[in-house]
Amino acid sequence: MSQERPFHIAKALEFGWDVLSRRWMPLVIWAVVLLTPHLMVNVAMGIFSYFASDHKPPAILQFVNLAVQLITFLLYTRVVLLCIDDEPAGLGDVLTAFKYIIPFGVSGFIFSLLLFPAFLLLIVPGIYLMISLGFYSFYVLDQDMGPIAALKRSWAITRGHMKDLTFFYFVLCMVVFGGLICFMVGVIPASIVSSVAMARVYRQLDRAYDGEDEEEDDTAHHDEANPHDEGMAG
Repeated sequence: MSQERPFHIAKALEFGWDVLSRRWMPLVIWAVVLLTPHLMVNVAMGIFSYFASDHKPPAILQFVNLAVQLITFLLYTRVVLLCIDDEPAGLGDVLTAFKYIIPFGVSGFIFSLLLFPAFLLLIVPGIYLMISLGFYSFYVLDQDMGPIAALKRSWAITRGHMKDLTFFYFVLCMVVFGGLICFMVGVIPASIVSSVAMARVYRQLDRAYDGEDEEEDDTAHHDEANPHDEGMAG
């Protein structure tokens, strides 16, 4: 695996802004639509927690909250991929993502299971795993991979790039934080730019990884062909 950097943070953010400027309508509309039930469930959980004797929301609300988070993540990942490919992002186009909900949910569950003990032990191993496995969602939706294959592929493409990816995630956090302090108005465009930039980096890492594999295969075939060529020349 080459240590050469396959992506640049500034260009990824520039790409995110460019996609937002061109496809702002579906990106913003879907962000608001998907954010609304998420906020409603969180408000309901807060109210129930306040009045409950143990200050915990009912189990059913916690389950609904997890389901809403899963669906929101699933559908908005689909929206981002459609927009960066300049494809339509209408209701029917986005809802086709539901056919991936089982592998998407299973991979997310495995991802959470791996992260939980890592964060309990130390923060650093948790961050390392989060970054290394974090592109699984794109592989499930973009390349129709199963849960294990998606997680393994995410692990593979991030090897050797952990330093740059850690800084990239830090910059994305700062971008979203900057949106939050702008009277909350900028949080949606900041989140959109960050999501698109992450999808861009996923595509670049994936292409770089495949390109290196192809080069290795070409070298192997060339080496196998050499004895035959020498025999013919003799």
